[in-house]
Amino acid sequence: MVPKHSVLLANEFHPETIQKLDEKFQTHHLWKLSSDKKKRLIQELQGKCEAIATASWMVDETIYELDCLKIISCFGVGVDGVNFEVTRSRNIRVTNTPDVLNDAVADIALALVLATTRNIVNADRFVREKEMVARTAPLRNGFSR
Repeated sequence: MVPKHSVLLANEFHPETIQKLDEKFQTHHLWKLSSDKKKRLIQELQGKCEAIATASWMVDETIYELDCLKIISCFGVGVDGVNFEVTRSRNIRVTNTPDVLNDAVADIALALVLATTRNIVNADRFVREKEMVARTAPLRNGFSR
């Protein structure tokens, strides 16, 4: 049996993705450890772990103590939490998932436009609070008017 590659998971992110990483790699969950245990784990992984998976919005600075680090793979679109001074100086590659949320953001934007122009939130509240028994719902113009 071929040994699994070690991957350090710097922080908690998408649970299903973490589960898949746990199945395919020898993972180490850094975010679950105290500060002292994090430092010990980094020492144990020296020379053995070259890859880190992390959320893109927050990166535990402890990861940069891993001398053999070659890649930081960010779960998410941005790379806001990555210290690029360190990664550039040490030639560490950084990846993310650009454009993965574009369609979802567009869907939400359209939904918000419709909800606003059609007064959906207030209409929902009107029905849930059974106000339609006492009075009629106020009319609202949409795009067509």
